[in-house]
Amino acid sequence: MPSSESDCNGATPKERLAPLLADFPADLWDDRLYRSILWVDSYVDALSLAVLAALGADSALTTPASAATLCRALDLAGDFAPHLTWLLERAAIGGAVGVEDTSGTRRYYRTDRWRLADAPQLAAKGLAIDAGNRPTIALLQAAAAAWPRIARGEVSGEDALLNPEAIGLWLDYFDNANLLYAANNRVAAVIATASLAEKQHFSILELGAGAGSATEALLDELVRRGLKGRLQRYLVTEPSALFRRRGERRLKARRRNLPLQFAALDIDQPWADQLPDDGRFDLICGVNVLHVARDLAFSLGEARARLAPGGSLVAGECLRPFPDQSVYVEFVFQLLDSFKAVITHPDRRPRPGFLTPEEWQRSLTDAGFTNVSFRPDHRRTRSIFPHLYIAAICAQ
Repeated sequence: MPSSESDCNGATPKERLAPLLADFPADLWDDRLYRSILWVDSYVDALSLAVLAALGADSALTTPASAATLCRALDLAGDFAPHLTWLLERAAIGGAVGVEDTSGTRRYYRTDRWRLADAPQLAAKGLAIDAGNRPTIALLQAAAAAWPRIARGEVSGEDALLNPEAIGLWLDYFDNANLLYAANNRVAAVIATASLAEKQHFSILELGAGAGSATEALLDELVRRGLKGRLQRYLVTEPSALFRRRGERRLKARRRNLPLQFAALDIDQPWADQLPDDGRFDLICGVNVLHVARDLAFSLGEARARLAPGGSLVAGECLRPFPDQSVYVEFVFQLLDSFKAVITHPDRRPRPGFLTPEEWQRSLTDAGFTNVSFRPDHRRTRSIFPHLYIAAICAQ
């Protein structure tokens, strides 16, 4: 991954990025967000190295070894090698681990730069930047505690992170009080609203709404832009009954006079069998939903079929800036089978999880979409600030 020109204590690239962020309100991209983005990457680096140490990798890495060899040496679960590779590659970026690449096999070894950081001190630094980082810290800490147990085959990622006691972690993480996640919602809301600005009346279908934080952000933006009165229908969908009911109660209490409807929709299954009617929509939107579609081509095709003439798909997504660059939140999500159980494609979707702009471009174009754009355009921002993962993808 290219190195950033600043760290979480220093200057941010705000001025250089400003021309590329002109579509957004000035208060969205403030110093707290930039510093939080840099901080969370460093925090995940520290947690990743701590997990490696907890697994015994620090002593096992005295001589170069592949991830598969290390798994056997450390008596880890047979399917854990890809996860171990992720941790090792993350450590290699910081220089704590060196890499030998011989005949296509990467072998890792410990360097003299291996130093365990003070994770509690780093967590405190994140809170000092903004108290809104607390939900991110809590979820990352829960994942860090689960990694060794998952590595040894003692528990699945779902059992460790999606059990009833953990629901509160997820509700807090996906809330607009969480600074880092709220930025995803707001970026998508700004671009989604812009796509509707010229329409006299419009209808919206939202995918994977969870407990409704992205819905709230979009409704707030419609109000800010003076477009609320043009809304004829807003169908909010979420496959989880728990999250859907919570979101419905919250949104109906806050927006009593808006035409909100709620329904279950699993984007991996035929939409016609699930939606209440065969209506078409001027906007189909979702935040961090489509990258977990089991068959992305199928789900994009279903979305396109539901667009009204001149309608837009706006997907708020965490983008992978470069093919070989990890994304900090993968520290959590790669532990879940649903994140990994997807149909891959060598050009459109070469790996589970987050896609690069080029992979999204190919996926959307092959699904029949046109006028694909990225806001902000990561093909330009990544050379300035490769830690910027937030974007809205717009297509027609």
